[in-house]
Amino acid sequence: MKKNKVISCILFLVLCMTMLFSGCGTKEESNEKKENSETRSYDVENMKFDNVKIHVMTRITNEGSQKYFADKIDEFNNLDNGITVELENITTEEDYLNKLRTGYSGGDTPNVFTEYGGARVKDYIAANGVLDWTPYLEADKEYYDSFYDSVFESAQYDEYEGIWGIPYMQYIICLFYNEDIFNANNIEPPKTWDELQVVCEKLKAAGIKPFQVGEKSNFRFGHLSNCILYNTYGVDAADKLADGSMKYDGKEMMDVYTKISDMNEKGYFGDDILSTDYALEKSTFTSGGSAMIWGLNSDVMGTLAASDVGFKVGVTAMPYGNESFKSETQGGVNNVWHVSTMNKSQEEIDASVYWVKWMTSDQSLSDYTKVIPNIFGREFDLDTDDPLMKEVLDIYGTMTKMKSDVQSYDDRTYLLDTVRNALQGIALGNSPEQCADEIITQIKSNE
Repeated sequence: MKKNKVISCILFLVLCMTMLFSGCGTKEESNEKKENSETRSYDVENMKFDNVKIHVMTRITNEGSQKYFADKIDEFNNLDNGITVELENITTEEDYLNKLRTGYSGGDTPNVFTEYGGARVKDYIAANGVLDWTPYLEADKEYYDSFYDSVFESAQYDEYEGIWGIPYMQYIICLFYNEDIFNANNIEPPKTWDELQVVCEKLKAAGIKPFQVGEKSNFRFGHLSNCILYNTYGVDAADKLADGSMKYDGKEMMDVYTKISDMNEKGYFGDDILSTDYALEKSTFTSGGSAMIWGLNSDVMGTLAASDVGFKVGVTAMPYGNESFKSETQGGVNNVWHVSTMNKSQEEIDASVYWVKWMTSDQSLSDYTKVIPNIFGREFDLDTDDPLMKEVLDIYGTMTKMKSDVQSYDDRTYLLDTVRNALQGIALGNSPEQCADEIITQIKSNE
């Protein structure tokens, strides 16, 4: 945590220096940008590039998507268009986010990266380090108009006018289960949190692991806590935690910690969960070693597509804690493409835009759906015969409100790591009260 705090401080200092020497946000700069946007072309498809290399950094965890991206990069690099893409994929979320933070604090960023939007990206925008896509989108109205109306909210901020990224995919966290195990034990998919507890107890009594959680990848409890909070108290809880009207040691969050703690104490999460990462968690499920797994639809389905699964997989919405909020959960836009402008030439920036548009073209999206059916940010005709994907789309259609990670809506960017680390403590046997105390202590130390 101290390391992340130091990184945040360094990034803040970089921001201050950048603002001091570049006149960030001044009227003169605004007029200069407006003049430049009126005189230069943003039609990247008709630009010529000469031996431009761009570094793309992604966090792709499932095998199917990893192969797709590797193949697409090879295809692009063989187009002989003057652009060469070097792909760096970091599968661990904490490592990915830390490398991005340190890259911005040190002035050495990838040309293109993915994020979920939220407060972290605002820091990079404030440091004059992220491209505003507005003139490029206005130069290609057909492309601009092909996106769903709501998706650009993930790339827009009240404090900074502009469109700061390209929404790539949309997602929803679902509960996937082994239908063969469920049928053999006369178990119905759980709809409520209480029903999930009954299912877990039946499975455990039958000698079957309900879950094998990979909490070594600390977003696992993080995502679970998001879903519990959203479908018990509503997605507005994220904004309430951000503005302080809901507290991390208040009754709502204590309820979330307690639900996770109770399941851990009963052994529902499996064995040695702090020694198990998400990759092993997924392989345990696909090999029949556990009965259920929660996760992003594209991620779990990507693993299923690349695995030899010997059973039928079912899917249901994450079990809700309050019927009033059963149609609210974690989901929405995932993997927004951002282009870095920090220490980048204009040719690099234009080449990066060219590549992102190519990766989000109809042909590229069509190629992706042949590997894994996905829900995209563009209004792409997803014609799929995959019965599991059809069920996911049905679940997606029943949701009225979705948000990403709770801490993505909070300007205290250190909180994502803080909360996830505290939740990891539950796996060690920490109480809900200890979990809350750890979070509150970090909040006070950062005030």
